[in-house]
Amino acid sequence: MVLFGGPSLSELALQRCRELGIELRPPARRNDIQQLVETGYRGTIALVDGVFHQVISVGHKELLGAIAAGCEVYGISSMGAIRAYELRTFGMKGIGKVYRYFDQEGDFQDDEVALIHNPTPPYHPFSEPLVHIRVCITDLCTQQEITPKAGQEIIDQLKALYFGERTLETFARLLESASGKAFGDLVPDMAPYRIKQRDVEDFLANITMHS
Repeated sequence: MVLFGGPSLSELALQRCRELGIELRPPARRNDIQQLVETGYRGTIALVDGVFHQVISVGHKELLGAIAAGCEVYGISSMGAIRAYELRTFGMKGIGKVYRYFDQEGDFQDDEVALIHNPTPPYHPFSEPLVHIRVCITDLCTQQEITPKAGQEIIDQLKALYFGERTLETFARLLESASGKAFGDLVPDMAPYRIKQRDVEDFLANITMHS
């Protein structure tokens, strides 16, 4: 397997990739997958992360070309989930909770998986993907810490921002205003809500189970 990933790969995911002998490549950009297929590669391709703001993003045509050539192509977590949803009727396989959000949430948009991060490993993040904040707000509503209306208002305010401005600090300010409680008391740890990372870990765990 060749896996294109970066900021969505946790330490656990990286460890599993090493254990499984998966070839790791940086977030995909236009023609990366086409060039891989042109080398004669016909194995599994897992698209997790991809660049899209600085350079041209991975194309639909090259993904379809990989499928046509006989590769099994999975889309997970970030750019992978976006492309898998767009090509769901053409043989690309979408995996995970982020992928399912495109079906389940009527107002879910591509930029909700995006974040600003350091361009080189370990890809330190400077913003928080809105999809993680959605999961957090859903949990807080379930716990009755905030009302669904207040939660939706927070999402709407964050959706109106450029994705690079959706920081934890901004989320904290909005949540504290809506709840009257300290952010640290309501959300002591964001890790459980980072489903982009969890989706990749689950995908790799399932490979381990069947390998």
